[in-house]
Formats: sequence, C-alpha cells, structure tokens
Amino acid sequence: RRDLTETQGVRHMLIVRVSSNDKQPKHSSQEISDAFFSMADNQQSFKKRYSLCSFGKLEFEPAQGEHITGGILDVKLGRNIAGDSIHGQLLNEISTAARKK
Repeated sequence: RRDLTETQGVRHMLIVRVSSNDKQPKHSSQEISDAFFSMADNQQSFKKRYSLCSFGKLEFEPAQGEHITGGILDVKLGRNIAGDSIHGQLLNEISTAARKK
C-alpha cells in the first residue's frame, strides 16, 4: 500500500560526486549544482521542477557544511572502480568516505 502522505516544506539535499583512480565525473561540481538547484529563468533544474509541481509547497535547498559547495560533496576513492557494481561494497566505500569528510 502506498503512503500518499502530503509532503511539504524545505528539504536539504546533498549530492556526493565520486571520483576514483580510474574514473572521473563527466560534469563539474558547479554544473551538477546548477542542474539541481538553479532557479535561473533559462534553466530547468530539479529544484525548480519540484517547486512548480508542488505549487511551491516542497522546496529543495543545497546542503551546507564543511567541504560542501553548492550542495555537492566531492569524494575521491583511492582505487580503481571500473567494472564494480554500485551496490554492496562500492556503495559502502562511498558512504564511508563521505562521512569522513
């Protein structure tokens, strides 16, 4: 059974941008932040779409804190990850690395 409880208010979102010895993110932290949080007239961001669809009742703001810029936390894994599944061990490593920052 689905819980269709009304959700409203402000939510803070953290995006973890992961790089490793053999893989680098395609987009910069600024590009990712803009794609999720920009309210510019010429951009359709995650934040803007949620605000429009919820008639302003649900807002997403970038998380803030040490090592977080524009809602983005950059994490570097000190190993190769090509071919690894995001599930299981790799996800645990990413979570651990993010918590250490």
